[in-house]
Amino acid sequence: MRRQPECPAVKSVLVLPEYWGTGVSALLFAELGSRAKAKGFKWMDLSLTSEDNPHTPVLAERMGAKLYKRYRVYRLSI
Repeated sequence: MRRQPECPAVKSVLVLPEYWGTGVSALLFAELGSRAKAKGFKWMDLSLTSEDNPHTPVLAERMGAKLYKRYRVYRLSI
């Protein structure tokens, strides 16, 4: 018995720097949302964003997204 995923997970999105500030990112996320909604999903798990990227959190908040999970990265020398 296969379970239907609860949401689509978009883990990485890249917009080239020359297109920053043009609205391409907003259009891309709006299209992703429309397609997910058409498939019956109620929400999306959007991209992983490092703390040194100030653009993605701002865009997400402008589009109504809410922070719901934080990942931490650990490094272990071997």
